[in-house]
Amino acid sequence: CWDFETGTEAPFALKLDMARQAWDEARHVEISVKLSDWMGTEIGQFAENTVLFEAACSNDPVLRLAGVNRALEGLAIDVFTTMKEFGDLAGDPYLEFCEDWMLADEVTHVKMGSDWLRRITENDAERRKKALEFQQIVDKLFSFGGTR
Repeated sequence: CWDFETGTEAPFALKLDMARQAWDEARHVEISVKLSDWMGTEIGQFAENTVLFEAACSNDPVLRLAGVNRALEGLAIDVFTTMKEFGDLAGDPYLEFCEDWMLADEVTHVKMGSDWLRRITENDAERRKKALEFQQIVDKLFSFGGTR
């Protein structure tokens, strides 16, 4: 949210929430590095690209709230839930615990995105409509035909 002007459009509290989310994401990296060590893999062994992030980005920061916080973080809820269940089935309490810990953050991230999207577009129905349409596009792109 670096390009939100602090003031009437985006209260400073929004930037604080996004800073908290950045801190949470940094912690997820640390947790994932430890899980990688635990599972005997190395950083880079299963490379990730930026397609998720690129697809959810927009020049309009309100659309980014919908695309990243609501769509991608919602996808992360599905992923972490599945991995937590896998940890349980595999009898790996470390995997289960770590995925559950990250899952709790994702729920907060989606809620922050939803709350701020409503507040920022409270008096701009057209911008809210565009943001929700953008979220649907991102959701469809990564839901694999509704199977997620």
